[in-house]
Amino acid sequence: MSSPAKSRLLASLLLLFAGPTGCSQSSRRPPSLETNCGSACAALGVGPSVTSCSEDCVRTWQGAAESCPLPLAEWMRCVARGGGEEDLRRLAPGMLSSSGAVASRRVCAPALARVDACRARCAEAGVVLSGVETQGANEVLLELTGVGCARCEALAGAPAGAPCLVARPCGESCCDCGSGEWRVRACSQGRCLAQRSACAVGCVFRGRTDNHTPRLR
Repeated sequence: MSSPAKSRLLASLLLLFAGPTGCSQSSRRPPSLETNCGSACAALGVGPSVTSCSEDCVRTWQGAAESCPLPLAEWMRCVARGGGEEDLRRLAPGMLSSSGAVASRRVCAPALARVDACRARCAEAGVVLSGVETQGANEVLLELTGVGCARCEALAGAPAGAPCLVARPCGESCCDCGSGEWRVRACSQGRCLAQRSACAVGCVFRGRTDNHTPRLR
């Protein structure tokens, strides 16, 4: 094979293994909140009020854009493809008077529900629940702390099996209770519980105390 042919073959192989150009994650950023709000408002039929709608949207969702950026962007993209009355009510509460034009369009309910679930989970950060739960014939003293959207980092304390009179001295366990993670301390029969038992009873207790945790309006 001649030298020029070898050079062309080598170049082709390099391009093949390098893959398409311009696709690195660092060079591709998701649209800003302002862009998403503008696109959603424009699709909702608010006429000349698009600017006001977009400004209201940015004010309303600025916090969620920091804590729940992915589900929020997904919902707004759905709205931009054709949302409904409920989407406008939530997107820009100040634009309710303009909602008639979009009443018949489909509502992006599943995507909006994911946004609400994410916000509810984030709102649990730092919430402390304490009380007593029954496990079989035994009472378990509990202290739960909401993790929210952060990574769970259990605080050290007395190990499983160590003596205790209340839950506070016991080491924490990171527990996934379905709707969110909680750090759990548990004391039963005068001994700190291991992670598996602490999480099992802690998540049951968490489910019973739903009315004591923050709710979104």
